[in-house]
Amino acid sequence: RRWAILGILVVSLLVIVLDNTVLNVALRTLADPVHGLGASQGELEWSINSYTLVFAGLLFTFGVLGDRFGRKRVLMGGMVVFALASLASAYAQSPEQLIWARALMGLGGAAIMPQTLSIITNVFEPHERGRAIGIWAGAVGLAVAIGPILGGVLLEHFWWGSVFLINVPAMVLLLVLVPVLVPEYKDPRP
Repeated sequence: RRWAILGILVVSLLVIVLDNTVLNVALRTLADPVHGLGASQGELEWSINSYTLVFAGLLFTFGVLGDRFGRKRVLMGGMVVFALASLASAYAQSPEQLIWARALMGLGGAAIMPQTLSIITNVFEPHERGRAIGIWAGAVGLAVAIGPILGGVLLEHFWWGSVFLINVPAMVLLLVLVPVLVPEYKDPRP
C-alpha cells in the first residue's frame, strides 16, 4: 500500500502547486472587465500573493499541528478547506472575494503540504525513503510544467473560474481515498 499512499500524497502536492501556476495564465482574463473581474494590477498581485503569504506563514504551524493531532486528520482538514476555497475562488464576484478565497486556499495548502512529507517518512523504510521523497519532489517540477498548459487549455474552452474549479474533483477524490489507504500517525511525544 505504501506506493498507493505515495500516489495520493503526490497528487495532493501536485494540486496545491499546480494551482499557482495555473493562475498565472488567467491573470490577463481576470483583469478584463467583461470576461473577468476587472481586477487592477494590485488586485491581481494580491490574488497571487494572498495564497503565498498565508501558505508560507502557516506551513510550520500546520506541521506541528499534524504531529500533535494526527497527520491524516490535518491532511484531510486541509483538503476540505482547499476544495471549498477553490470553489469560492471559481465563483468569486469581485477581486476582493477572489483575494480572500485565495488566502483561504493558502490555509488549506499549508495544512496539506507538511503532512504529505511527514506521512512519507512514516510509511517508507529508510532504504526506500530517498526514492519516495524524490518522486514527491518531482511532483513540484511536474506541476510547474503542466500548470501553464492546463491553464491555457481551460481558458480556451471555459470561463476563468475553471482554473480553480479543477481542484475540487481532485480533492474530493483524495478525500475518498485518504481514509481508506492512509494510516494515521501522531508524534508520541509532541
